[in-house]
Amino acid sequence: MKIIVVGGGEKGLALANLLVNEHQVTLIEEDADRAKVIAAKTEVLVLQGDGGDISLLKQANISEADYVVTTADDKTNLVVCQIAKNEKVPHIVTLVNETKNEELFSKLEITNLVFVVGTIVSAIQRIIMQKGTENIISQLGLGEMQVTKMTVTAGCKAENMEATGIKGAYMLAIYRTGKLIREVKEEKLLKDDTVLFAVAPKKLEDINKYFRTNENPAT
Repeated sequence: MKIIVVGGGEKGLALANLLVNEHQVTLIEEDADRAKVIAAKTEVLVLQGDGGDISLLKQANISEADYVVTTADDKTNLVVCQIAKNEKVPHIVTLVNETKNEELFSKLEITNLVFVVGTIVSAIQRIIMQKGTENIISQLGLGEMQVTKMTVTAGCKAENMEATGIKGAYMLAIYRTGKLIREVKEEKLLKDDTVLFAVAPKKLEDINKYFRTNENPAT
């Protein structure tokens, strides 16, 4: 795929370096000195200039891009998103540095938003709450819901329970001995089952108690 990354800061450069082995990546960096340093240290094609400059984006062949990812300040990100929309780029991903600007991006119908503050807070939250048997796979929105994986261990309250008996979470699927079970209503949870939930963070601790050995679930 052809991918344009706008912004050669730590985030943009790290992303470009991850993608360059399998994709055609162009990185746009405004600072001339930094652009030279990046060009000397990476296989990514580096263009120096303002990422919001339409002529520079055309030089990067934006009309042929599969993805445009912009990691600059919100003002530049908005301009890049607008240009990418006009050029009919199929996939646009943008960093949102301040959550108050979400509405501006939404008005452009940009849905692939990555929130700087939300990402940091969510990462800290995962570390704090990462205990017991749960494993937070991903978060929806700014962390209002989490997709969580838990394992049924011998002697825990969840063992031999009806799947629907675990309150406070929406059970998505059960992975059992190499088989994925999507219809979970009639299932009992067995030892070594891996269970996938969608759950609100405030309910995660209550749900986790079902999967800890010798601990009663919250009532």
